[in-house]
Amino acid sequence: MEKAPGIQLFQKWGDLDGDSRLSLIKQLTELEHQLVSLSFPASGHLYLMESIPDNKHILLDSSVDPTSQYGIGPSCDRSWDMDQSHSNPNSSRNLDQGPWKSVAAYGRALANREIFRLRTQSSTRPDRLRSANIEDDIALLQKAADLIERLESSLSLEQNSRPTLWHTDLHMGNIFVSETEPSKIVSLIDWQSISVSPLFLQVRWPVFLEPPDDYVKGFIHPQLPRDFESMDDNDKELATYRFKQASRTKTYETSTYLSNRAAYNAMNIPRVFRELFIRCGEVFEEGVEPLRACLIEISQLWERLKLPGTCPFSFTPDEISAHDISFEEYEELHRVRKFALEYLGTDSEGWIAPAMDFDEKVAQNEELFEYYLGNLAEGKSRESLLRMWPFSESLD
Repeated sequence: MEKAPGIQLFQKWGDLDGDSRLSLIKQLTELEHQLVSLSFPASGHLYLMESIPDNKHILLDSSVDPTSQYGIGPSCDRSWDMDQSHSNPNSSRNLDQGPWKSVAAYGRALANREIFRLRTQSSTRPDRLRSANIEDDIALLQKAADLIERLESSLSLEQNSRPTLWHTDLHMGNIFVSETEPSKIVSLIDWQSISVSPLFLQVRWPVFLEPPDDYVKGFIHPQLPRDFESMDDNDKELATYRFKQASRTKTYETSTYLSNRAAYNAMNIPRVFRELFIRCGEVFEEGVEPLRACLIEISQLWERLKLPGTCPFSFTPDEISAHDISFEEYEELHRVRKFALEYLGTDSEGWIAPAMDFDEKVAQNEELFEYYLGNLAEGKSRESLLRMWPFSESLD
């Protein structure tokens, strides 16, 4: 951070007027367009050639890297940080960690990694998943991997899958602006775990521009509620806040459409395609419910998604009913998490801006937990809510 010129955006955001915020958001989409314009030969991580392990790499095109200093090598994402023993027949060295030339190879690798973790690291799974039926989870992952290979020829995926470098964590702490011209972006930090991956999996809303719950995509400008003038002051304040939030999101969406059409198109592929890959890579940590929900949805929308042939799997009414029950439990867990993260102003790792008082945030965490327990927990015990709460380790 000391090497990055400028000052973090969160320190200046409150001082920017509407036009300045508009200008900054447009700059952000132009920077993302520069990233999308770079051509990469495969998905994986970007290395200096001298640092690529085991000489497993694919060179960049000479138009991007004329001196051949860089290459795409294996993924160094933390999710791949597992046993690397040569002597262990179940070693993760047998997994395909990239680089991957096709989206199908990428998806198959995610599924195989999660299968490996389920078979070798079950004792380290989150407590709520320890009793899960591992073989059932593995069977579902195998089903998802087979489906991914069939979907590769889908026009929607084919047109939006080229390997792309993207910054996937653009919050106000990672964006630096000029101290004298705070509407001008001068640095982006936190690139150390950034990957090259299929475009449709990379594109996303910057954290501070994520759409509110009632946001409508497309060329429909946000509006204040029709009964705004008759609202009391508190409701007016909340409605105004949501309107401004939606307006900033719409600025980003429109600017992306105008200056970064490839990213805009990739953001608007069928949601279930993106979900399939994401959920496939999260089974060990999050459980199988989100992946099963995705597969059920795809099976029900097969024709509407214009997929070839017939869906290679199906779910019985009893299986769907059982899933609905377990998925409701999963959604409740994430409602609790989302509530805590949103009102504490942090992320899943508990990031707090250096300018904030950490002890004060810890106290807020306790107050928020007690509020949820007393008003929103719907009869849950303290112990049950503690198991769901994202920062329970700081609670007595």
